[in-house]
Amino acid sequence: MAADPIRFTLIEDGEDVRPYDFTTNTVQIGCDPDRGDNLLITLPKSLRHVRAKIIRGSDYVEFEVKGGPIWLQGSRMEEGDVAELNVGDILVFGTKRERGAKLRFEYAKEAEIVLDDVADWSVGEAPKPKRGGSAEDAFLFEEEEDEYAGMNAYQKAIYWYRKQYKKFTKWRKKAARVTYWITVVKVLWQRAGQFMMMAGGFAGLGFGWYNTFQEKVVAEEKQEISAEREKQAVLAEKQSAEARNETMELMRQCGCDSTEGVDQGSVAAADAILMRFDDDTLAPERTYAMPNKQMASLATVLSPKLAVAKRYGNLLNITLDRVCSPTKDKDRMDLVQAELTKFGLHEAYSFIPFVESQWCELGISPTGPRGMMQFTRGTAKEAFRKIDATQAEIPNYDWTGQRQWMTNKSSRFGGYYSMLARCPATIATQYKQEFYNGETNPDYPRRMDPRDPRTDWEWSTKAAFSWLETLDRFYRDKGFRELDSVLLAMTAYNQGQTEVGKWIKAAKTRYKVDNESALVFVQVLGGAMEVLADTADAEKRRQIKEGMNYGPKILGYYLFAADKLDARGCR
Repeated sequence: MAADPIRFTLIEDGEDVRPYDFTTNTVQIGCDPDRGDNLLITLPKSLRHVRAKIIRGSDYVEFEVKGGPIWLQGSRMEEGDVAELNVGDILVFGTKRERGAKLRFEYAKEAEIVLDDVADWSVGEAPKPKRGGSAEDAFLFEEEEDEYAGMNAYQKAIYWYRKQYKKFTKWRKKAARVTYWITVVKVLWQRAGQFMMMAGGFAGLGFGWYNTFQEKVVAEEKQEISAEREKQAVLAEKQSAEARNETMELMRQCGCDSTEGVDQGSVAAADAILMRFDDDTLAPERTYAMPNKQMASLATVLSPKLAVAKRYGNLLNITLDRVCSPTKDKDRMDLVQAELTKFGLHEAYSFIPFVESQWCELGISPTGPRGMMQFTRGTAKEAFRKIDATQAEIPNYDWTGQRQWMTNKSSRFGGYYSMLARCPATIATQYKQEFYNGETNPDYPRRMDPRDPRTDWEWSTKAAFSWLETLDRFYRDKGFRELDSVLLAMTAYNQGQTEVGKWIKAAKTRYKVDNESALVFVQVLGGAMEVLADTADAEKRRQIKEGMNYGPKILGYYLFAADKLDARGCR
């Protein structure tokens, strides 16, 4: 119960009579129909909501709204509206005004109003409005859900353990960061002291010698900081392995289900999801029946993607060494992180440029998309129109010839994607000379193709994340949870909202769901499988399969590489 009391005042002939403060869970309200009593409820300044339930009375209570708004069973009522409140009905009322909502009860001998913040009903401060929500939404209340629904005893034990481990992980991560920065500051302080002493003693040796020594000190500092980061990375990997072993041991000790045949990859995927998405309602291992008569969960969908990311870990490391290095392409990662912060997007989106092009504008798809963000012409027109209409003219180009040229040039780098991971400036220069006679756009000097904004890594990044914010908000406003919104927005970035809408519609029918926001991403994949089964065109089937894998692939690389970003301080 809130610290401030709620005052109830009985009104007779327009005057306040029998006022008292409500400080307990139950208060009796006596109403004389012959006298025409009113019940005035004043909310404390710190409160905007009250939920009340009539649990005892004579048949029904009829009331007139004297001040609103009031929500009865989810319906909004304004001043002057009259309604019949049956025993057991729920009354929600609230106002920003100090006096609160006013109700007049008629034809009721006795009613009991219960305000209980322990069970289903609550009295408390106004909740923070949800992103994209309306003012009315702030007055509505959601029923509590059992987070363990649909789980057996074994799954409940694992879920409870992971919740506790997730809390511990947050604390451990903060502690590791504090330790790391203390070490960095200590090293810098020591080296700064050495530098000042030597600079004072040898200032007369000349400015050139001073610069040489300074560079040596900075190099030593970087070496020690790098060694400390590597140490932290090794420690994090060790702790992660220990956590997985603890999970498996708990599964063996549980005894409520056999551990034989447990997919350790799925367990690791579930742990990674729970660590990076702060949502206690997530159940990554909850399974759903798919059209192919198999059972699938988000963990089983992501498990092979994590395995692929691990298999290509060397390529990822080469790319991260480049985009995390201040002397190379750190400005690209910094821009991506700035766009995430600007639009309030989850960090998982930052790995779209890696999956698309290894953060390199040299990327050319054999089907037409190009640049660091691999925009198609149609999507690029819409995306650039949002941020700079003057760049919305997207030209055609000979992608077949240019892709072949890139492939030929990549042989000495060990392959096309290995070349993109290194993103060599020499290839960029040769490419511009080969296809555009070395021409540069003076207004947009970063463009590889002077006419095509898709080949400018800076502007294409801005356009892409502005577009992703639109997609992310679209699914959040529909009520999808953050993780499902992220995966749906990624899929729509690849397939388009119309195609994803078909998958959602098919999933609603298959899983008998009226509200699409009740669906999880795995069920949407089930809808995609239904659409795929009804599609005969071979190219369209290829596109659907690509779209089904796109979001999980990006998320898999992110979950695998997030610890590496932490270790490198690459944010």
